[in-house]
Amino acid sequence: MAKKNFLPVLLFLLVFVVFACVCIDSVDAAVKPRDLRLERSAVYFGENHDVIVNVELSKEEYVYLFLETPGGMFLDYRGEEFRTPVIFGVFGPGSSVKCRIEPDLFGAADTGVYNIYAVQDKDRYKEPAELGIESWEDLYDLSLQATLDVVGPYSASASILTLERQGMDAQRSAELSIVFQADGIGRMRGVPPFDTDGVQRLYINSSRSSETAYLEARAWDNGWVNVKAEVSGSKLRSGVNIFDLVWEDSRGRVYDTIYTFDDGCIYLKLTTDSPGEVVFRAARDSRMSSLLRNGRQTIDFLKYNLEELYLGTGRYEARAGERFKLTASLWSSKLNVEGIEVAFQERREGGSWRTIARADSDRYGKVEREISKDIAGKYEYRVEALGRVSNVVEKVIVAGAPYEVKPEAARRSAITGRYQKIRINYLDRYGNVIDKTTLDYMNQKPEDVAELVLIAPDRRRINTAGLLRADKDGIYLYYHFPEEGIYQLEAFIAGTGISSTCEIHSKIFGKESKLVLEADRVHIRSRERSLTEVRALLDKLDKVDHRKELQEVTKLTATLVDDQDNEIILNADDVTFALTNHNMASIYQVGDEAWLVAESGASGEVEVLAFHKGTDLTDRLTISISGEPWYLDADVMVSGNRATVKLTYLDKNGRPAAVLDKDKTGYEVLAPPRLSLVLQENFEVGSAEATFVVESLTKEAYDVHVITETEIPVTVKIDFAKALAQEVKMYIGETRYLVDGKEATMDMAPFIQSERTFVPVRFIAQAFGVEESDIKWEPKEGPVEEVFIPYKNKIVTITIGSETIRVLDKGELKQVKSDVAAFIRDGRTVLPLRAIGEIFGAEFDWGPKTGGTEWVSFKL
Repeated sequence: MAKKNFLPVLLFLLVFVVFACVCIDSVDAAVKPRDLRLERSAVYFGENHDVIVNVELSKEEYVYLFLETPGGMFLDYRGEEFRTPVIFGVFGPGSSVKCRIEPDLFGAADTGVYNIYAVQDKDRYKEPAELGIESWEDLYDLSLQATLDVVGPYSASASILTLERQGMDAQRSAELSIVFQADGIGRMRGVPPFDTDGVQRLYINSSRSSETAYLEARAWDNGWVNVKAEVSGSKLRSGVNIFDLVWEDSRGRVYDTIYTFDDGCIYLKLTTDSPGEVVFRAARDSRMSSLLRNGRQTIDFLKYNLEELYLGTGRYEARAGERFKLTASLWSSKLNVEGIEVAFQERREGGSWRTIARADSDRYGKVEREISKDIAGKYEYRVEALGRVSNVVEKVIVAGAPYEVKPEAARRSAITGRYQKIRINYLDRYGNVIDKTTLDYMNQKPEDVAELVLIAPDRRRINTAGLLRADKDGIYLYYHFPEEGIYQLEAFIAGTGISSTCEIHSKIFGKESKLVLEADRVHIRSRERSLTEVRALLDKLDKVDHRKELQEVTKLTATLVDDQDNEIILNADDVTFALTNHNMASIYQVGDEAWLVAESGASGEVEVLAFHKGTDLTDRLTISISGEPWYLDADVMVSGNRATVKLTYLDKNGRPAAVLDKDKTGYEVLAPPRLSLVLQENFEVGSAEATFVVESLTKEAYDVHVITETEIPVTVKIDFAKALAQEVKMYIGETRYLVDGKEATMDMAPFIQSERTFVPVRFIAQAFGVEESDIKWEPKEGPVEEVFIPYKNKIVTITIGSETIRVLDKGELKQVKSDVAAFIRDGRTVLPLRAIGEIFGAEFDWGPKTGGTEWVSFKL
């Protein structure tokens, strides 16, 4: 009976195990990855670069790739075709996997759109059926998909040469484009335009030798880079294969394979020095018989230019959002002025010019454009046509109608009994502040825009008539707050219910504790214009941005602080200013403000002293004065395969010259092809220094060219062969030692004496980059008494028999104490381990930590 009852239980357990296995198998079935993307969506069939497929997985597993041909077949890794899904490759494991498809998989007849499918699974070795894929529909449901466009050779009959623009300027230029197309596919976007035999080939020529062609394309270098090439003279006239030219990027690196831009084009600009007609051609063969479509373009470089180009505008000011008209007038006695393209250009607050519109002139040589600006400020406009630039007209955009009101802060502090400004920002719908310029333009007073309700601490309403004023920063309340306590201020837009409130905490100024002297900038230029001109500009500061136009001045501000940290900004009449160097600068007062003005040709530092007239409080401030950047100095620090270059602007007198123009803070680094720019930090306004870092994989010397936006060049020599060592390791009793892991030998071994480890100074110095010829000793003959070692910016002096080592570091003398005096052994100067580390600024170590020392190391 017991046996009969056991049989059903056994069958139940067997069924349960089978069911569990099925469930587990279903749980572990293949799933879709998290993300799938191709580094490039198009390749040429004969290209040498792999196709990289990046797959992001939901967890660390394997990626199965399936590759479907344009004909609906599936390829395996050998390139054989199958009608049902077959695994192309398995990659991983990982949570982020790069899959590579070899380029020789695609032949000349294998062009078209390929589908790539990616499936995720925990096991590496499975067949499609084990992944749950038996048909195309299964694969589609379980995978992420991407498409790869495999493009064939370009077709001369389909590719096009187009003339984009024909200039007739003084330089006489024309812009053309070459559109590469493949038969049956269309534009060759982002691929190398190879010929049918797998060679890049396209010939161009001109009918004269006075032209130069400047070409632009792309290259692939773990990402797209723009490259350029140039050909001119008889070489262009006789016909040249553009792919035989030298194609370089902005760093001077040369590329052999050229790619089209995303629109399938490469571009060129044709220039000439002489007028007349030129025929430009592009063809597939050197005999110029297989022309591209529209492959022959006739360009007429005219002899005559414009004699007059004038730009006019209406009123000097306009409101934000208001449309205003710019009118250009062209005139020439010998040139037809109809149909000439005119470029309207704009710049704001002295920035860079940019083209905002283009239009063709009418039969009378007139061109009009209506524009509007939302941001208030000073704008300048000009037009350009046929290489000629017009006059510059100014347009001041002021704020529009009041839209919003915002007090400067929700809570303000004020000093009881002293007149001060409480700023209230009235803004238009674009966020522009309504200032004095805006009010003058509208012929309004502050009261026409602003209404204020001011409530005293005793709830009394204060009459604000005559208390509102305006300056270049906006509208403000000018009041002395006679009572201590909290004032309530509500500001309205006049005639509306739009308002905002704030509190003003009026405090009695306590006992004066200190005077603080500040300047809006601590680095200014030497004065080059006359003092009369500078003072005239200071007198109209409300119309001048002194940071741009007055780089030889700085505003001085003195603040009085009490024992409760309350502050009063003092008027210039409350302070007496003095200068330590009268020949370098002078103080000039404009109303309530004090300005420091640099003298002509000044270079150095001037100290400003401020004395408060009501107390004995004083403060001082140092202002640096230099000329314009004149030279560029470069300091190179090589460490391993990296070099850090510090650039410093110097003026004519060799002093650091800070950058004061925010539009001139950049520079271009032109590095050789084998050198990579890994970091570039531009100059900052008010600073004379900038830094960039380059990296090399080889121990070579390079010349790196730097050109700043102020057009100052410098050639930086970087020698990675002489790079400073980072780590030196020596072994007790052995003459072999390691420099950054590479073995070297010396003629003296480190040794232990009196329980201290001694090492030879000379070999440490040489390992850290000191040339043997630079190490000096005195006297030259007889017993050595002193050893001199130059290292970086230091000069190290070791006196034999002395425990004191002198280090002259940038003009400052320091002393390093050694617990044992330096001595001579076997003709070599030796020092204890610790003293060597302090001299070279290296971290020292030894081992083992228990028992006798076997090795010592120094690491920078």
